[in-house]
Parts: sequence; C-alpha cells; structure tokens
Amino acid sequence: MVPNAERAKRVIFEIVRQNGGAVARPKLPTLFWLAHLYYSKAARGFLSDWPIVKAPTGPEIGQGDQLLDEMVLAGNLTRGHAPVGPFIEACYRQADKSLVGGLRPEAETAVQEAIQFLGQNPTISAGDLARARSRSWRDARDGEELDIYSDLIPDRGYEEQGRDLEEMRKAYENLLA
Repeated sequence: MVPNAERAKRVIFEIVRQNGGAVARPKLPTLFWLAHLYYSKAARGFLSDWPIVKAPTGPEIGQGDQLLDEMVLAGNLTRGHAPVGPFIEACYRQADKSLVGGLRPEAETAVQEAIQFLGQNPTISAGDLARARSRSWRDARDGEELDIYSDLIPDRGYEEQGRDLEEMRKAYENLLA
C-alpha cells in the first residue's frame, strides 16, 4: 500500500503553522515523529501512514526532502534560511493557508503537544532523544522504517509480548510439522 503523501503534507503544514509559521529543517522530523506518538496515545488510528526512518541524527521523515520540495513547488511553503546562534539553517515558512484544516482536532492537539515538548526541552537533540527513548531507532539500520509505536510499550511489556509471539510461532510450526 502506498503511503498517503497528502496526509503527511497536511501534518507538516500543521507543524509549520502551529510553530509560528516557520520551522528550521533539522527540527521538523523530530516534531513529525513526536506528533505521531502523541496522536497514537490520544486517538484511534494513525496521524499519518507516512514512513519515519532511521537517520544517524535521529528519526527522519521518509523522503522528507521530496515532500518539502513538492510543498514549496505547490506554494504551500517557502524555503529560506534563518540564523540559529552563529549558524545558518534551512527554514520552511507557511506561504498560504491552502492546507489548513483537514485534520482532526486530536491531530492538531498532537502537533501542539510535540511543539510544547521540544519547547520545554530546547537543548535535547533528536538523536539524544532517540537513543534514550526509541527502541525501534536503536534496533534499526540507517534508512530502515521505524516501528515507532512499539516505543510506546514499556520495555517489560515489550519483552513479554516478544516471548509470547515466539511461543505462538513455535506452536504454529509444530502444528504444520
């Protein structure tokens, strides 16, 4: 099944909109990842089905640059640069309001919670957060899609589920033998 790019773009647009109309490129994937986690804790289903993949710096939006390029070409966002301390970073700004709406209130709240979390923890990097909190990121190879929702299961419960699944697999194999 092909992931829904339009839904992913609406989520990205909502992140930019709620972040005051602009987001630095390095911060965007972290907000996208966190918004998906917050949404799954508050609502049924998924914020989007767009892949989140492992990058050395932390979770990354799968084909994120392509999505952003498409949004710039469509006139939804503009791409520029902004100073961050002594550094210059790529920055995306809201260019129109065409993608406002279309998300459930729970989705808008999830984006808001992700932005608040990073605002309360401005010195934490995506990589530090992933290393400390994301089992799926630690277990994946660079470029692999992450099973981010498994990160919401406490370690003990995750290990118990793994043992249960292994026992079920063995029982199934014995039935077939």
